[in-house]
Amino acid sequence: MISISLLGPVEIRRGGELVRLPAGKTAELLVRLALDAGVTVRTELLIEDLWGSEAESTEKNTLHSKVSRLRRALGDPAVVAGGRTGYTLHVEPSAVDAIAVLRVAEIAKERSAAGDHQAVVELAARGLEMYRGDVLCDAGDGEWVVPHRVRLEEVRLGLVEDLLAARVELGAAAEVIGELETLVAREPLRESLWVLLITALYRSSRQADALAAYQRIRTLLADALGLDPGPQLQTLERQMLLQDPSLEGAPRAPTAVALPGNEGNLPRRGSVLVGRDADLHEVSQLLTDRRLVSLVGPAGVGKTRLAIEIARRHAVAGGSWLVRLENARTPAAVPQAVGEAFNLIGATEATIIDRVRTAEILVVLDNCEHVLEPAADLCARILDYAPGVKVLVTSQIPLGLDGETVYALEPLPLADSITLFAQRAGEHRRSFTLDPDTAAAVEGVCRSLDGLPLAIELAAARTKALSVQEISRRLDDRFSLLSDPTGRRQERHRALSTAIGWSYDLLFPDEQRGLWALACFSGGAALAAAEHVAIAVGVPAAATVDVFGQLADRSLVTVDIDATGEVRYRLLESVGAFAKDRLDEAGLTDVARAAHAAWLEIAAEEALAEQRTQSQARHVAVVRTERANLDVALAWTAQHDPAQGLRIANGFAWASVILGEGAMAADRLRRALAAAGSSVADADRALTLSLIAWNESGADIERAWAEAQRANEVADATDDDTAITTSRFVSAFVLIQQGQPESAIEVLDRWHAAAPDDTVVWDRGLHVALLGYASFAVGDSQRAGHACVEAEQLLRLVDDDWLASHLEAILGQLAQIELRYPDAAAHLTRAARAAQRAEMTATEGFHLANLGIVLNQAGDQEAAIATFEQAIELAGTVGLMRITAFTRVRLGTLLRGLGDADAARSHLSTADEWFGASGGGGEAALARCVLAAIDAEDDLPGAAEWLATILDAARADGDTDVQVLALDALAGIESRAGNVVAALDLLTLADELMGSAGQRIAAHDRIDARRARALVGAGSDPAG
Repeated sequence: MISISLLGPVEIRRGGELVRLPAGKTAELLVRLALDAGVTVRTELLIEDLWGSEAESTEKNTLHSKVSRLRRALGDPAVVAGGRTGYTLHVEPSAVDAIAVLRVAEIAKERSAAGDHQAVVELAARGLEMYRGDVLCDAGDGEWVVPHRVRLEEVRLGLVEDLLAARVELGAAAEVIGELETLVAREPLRESLWVLLITALYRSSRQADALAAYQRIRTLLADALGLDPGPQLQTLERQMLLQDPSLEGAPRAPTAVALPGNEGNLPRRGSVLVGRDADLHEVSQLLTDRRLVSLVGPAGVGKTRLAIEIARRHAVAGGSWLVRLENARTPAAVPQAVGEAFNLIGATEATIIDRVRTAEILVVLDNCEHVLEPAADLCARILDYAPGVKVLVTSQIPLGLDGETVYALEPLPLADSITLFAQRAGEHRRSFTLDPDTAAAVEGVCRSLDGLPLAIELAAARTKALSVQEISRRLDDRFSLLSDPTGRRQERHRALSTAIGWSYDLLFPDEQRGLWALACFSGGAALAAAEHVAIAVGVPAAATVDVFGQLADRSLVTVDIDATGEVRYRLLESVGAFAKDRLDEAGLTDVARAAHAAWLEIAAEEALAEQRTQSQARHVAVVRTERANLDVALAWTAQHDPAQGLRIANGFAWASVILGEGAMAADRLRRALAAAGSSVADADRALTLSLIAWNESGADIERAWAEAQRANEVADATDDDTAITTSRFVSAFVLIQQGQPESAIEVLDRWHAAAPDDTVVWDRGLHVALLGYASFAVGDSQRAGHACVEAEQLLRLVDDDWLASHLEAILGQLAQIELRYPDAAAHLTRAARAAQRAEMTATEGFHLANLGIVLNQAGDQEAAIATFEQAIELAGTVGLMRITAFTRVRLGTLLRGLGDADAARSHLSTADEWFGASGGGGEAALARCVLAAIDAEDDLPGAAEWLATILDAARADGDTDVQVLALDALAGIESRAGNVVAALDLLTLADELMGSAGQRIAAHDRIDARRARALVGAGSDPAG
């Protein structure tokens, strides 16, 4: 768990360990996000707040670079979520001291108004302990921070004031006079402090001093502001002059103590509670000022265990009393169970209320979901007639009473789940240790069990006889595995199936069928999809939404609502497994699976029809969200309707290309094609193979080329224009990725020569985009210019952000080659924004990578680094490793030029390893060359020989960029060895290559610098 301290120097702690945080803007960013923890802060507002007068000239990439540094410092990128539109710091607001102290101060005010002065002392002292120095001292000096500082300082002074006022009311008036004198000297116009000082003096039998203090503040106000004292001070003066008895204060009430026999009935402390510190704190805080708090959550989440621990820590005069209701089956059994807890034989509602009417106790009503109405009725009566009673409820459903505070208990996070497993396993087998051999298996078990404490503890109990690896393998039959019939738990907690079955048996038939429907989905279900399957298994269409709502009320279903209002239902894996078993027993599994596949087929048909329009983004989002459901549906259709499976896979394939799913999507298509077998028409087979190749190109370029060749062979045997066109385009695309742009141009020219005059705009646009990329790659600026002219014309006709973004990128490359860097940056920025608008993360990452190159060439290295880092992060999130590797090469090259050899080597080595394992590519040689150049600068043995080998290979391939860099690095070796003439010869060769190839990579800047060093080494004038 992360905690953040802002009431002094910034401190971040993860699990109690201090986290190092970069100073400056990174720290300011953390403070700004922490003050709105859990809330998305718009990017524009962050830039305005953090950069102030420089905000208009500050790029979003600059902010993103600070976000990247903050994520690295926190050690978990998910803690700072978001992107271009805004960022959210995902920590509990209560874990930020500057937010927590506001709540403490609020509660202190409420307790003060209620006359609970001892609670005020404790609360105010706790709040003041949070202040460790100047507030928000690492937040910079921007205007945005001023109101926050003022508010927090006012809260600090208010807590001091509340603390002193409570102490005065508790009889410590004489003890606080000195502190109050200091405060009125520091805050001379704060009348409330003068009221406290005068009251304290009066109650300390110093009436004359109290009247003198009143004269001091009256004179001060008149001289400073020309005002009389306020009504409270004037009333206080009259009371002193009349010696009003009320000024002496109310007599102190006797402290409530636990009477013998009234200490409660909580069970003895068992094993240590793991991972619930935040829940313990928050619910305990709620019980401080609320009388009815309900802990709700699914079966096995640990509600009872947490409630008992809270009750044990909650100090109350009459003790804490646990009422177990799991065996209550009728309304009359509820008061009987309460009476048994109080040792009242034959209890009725009347005798219970009589017993607790004057008591000061905490009642824990445990497991109310099956007797909800009688439990709620009795609870309401107790709260009405016994003002000293507080009630803590555990249930899968809230009671629904006025004044009830509901606290939803979530499953344990992964780290706490692993800790719980390890502790419990150690209790069952003393030799158990969480070492590298078991850690991965334990993590897998805890993930599969959704962090449910009951399931984790039952799994850990199996370590008495099984290894963790064996437990993991047996989780497919989890309900047989996760049982402990000889244990000492309550009966329904001895097996996971019994615990979930308890909840399931309370459902109405339609609700059970709704659960069956949701169990068919993997990774959750959208509302429309869930309704489609629910209707198929017998839920009335008009009742589906109500059914899902009732399942959510019973903590069996989690409801997620995104920023657009889209609803998604999720089941815990164990609940889903239980529901699948019931679906099998009902004989409706195939009915439900067929409906599940039919819904995806409908969505795939829509995606196919709209894949070249602005609606494309919606279908990309479906693929991103429904990956797991696609795999489930394709597995079912492979056995029951392979043709349907292929239609589903093909319908979503282009969205997968845009999304950058790579090998994952390619494998999905291969499986669907293999299942369909020989029944697939050649045109459909060619189309599928083309889509496989296009997706595979982001992962294994050699395999992608093999698939593209197969697609061309099959397409050539048909007369289907779509199949032929798609196969030609994917071939050209893969050839460009392989570093063979000349061959790509040949393929595109042959297609164009045979294409009919009425070729659709989209195909013309993609042809132009691919031709433009290939022409730039071979240095044919004239043909690239023609492509750009056509691209500008087509941009107005294309209704597809993906294609429009690539046409903008082509225009950007032309501007880049013509050294019009601002224009190039503008085009590439528009290209990235079009991709972002359509939620095409992979494409956005590709355009940002090229934008980084342009920014570097324009001399803005800081912005280039931030842009490269963002491109790497975006491409990495969707697994498009070729773009990631390409960008790492460019970033490594830039960092090498800036003298950061270690960081450069790290990026380049990572890229080189990936290229080596994935069939190489256009940037592979460049990565090896720059690595060799770094080795040469570090005087590592064999660097010169490695560079010579790279140079020979580049000459054979006609790779000018790599030749230039290799010659540059070899010149450096000769220069350092004193061979100035040889160095100059090598540099001259590099210059000639660059002149013949046109304006290319940014290596010329390094060559100029190298020549200067060589000339200096020879004693020449560098200016000459």
